Amino acid sequence: IKSRIIATKNGVSYNMTGDVVEVAFKTPGVDPAGPDWHAASWETAGTSYYARLLVGPVGGLVLAVGTYHMWIRITDAPEVPVLEAPGTVRIY
Repeated sequence: IKSRIIATKNGVSYNMTGDVVEVAFKTPGVDPAGPDWHAASWETAGTSYYARLLVGPVGGLVLAVGTYHMWIRITDAPEVPVLEAPGTVRIY
């Protein structure tokens, strides 16, 4: 599952792929806490950047059936923004 991240610095698109990215999936109305965060990776498509994490029973994060909000945490010095991705993730 991936979410596009748009960042600018001084009005110019900023490549944040050198920053650590983590992802959490929480039920609506619940904010992520320490153990909820999972190491994620970056995907680049031209000048578009996506935070991504494999979710699924084979080699990925296993989520129970339900609806989740995806949260993204990017560690950059000194800022550490925590962003809630738009929409929901539904696991059947």
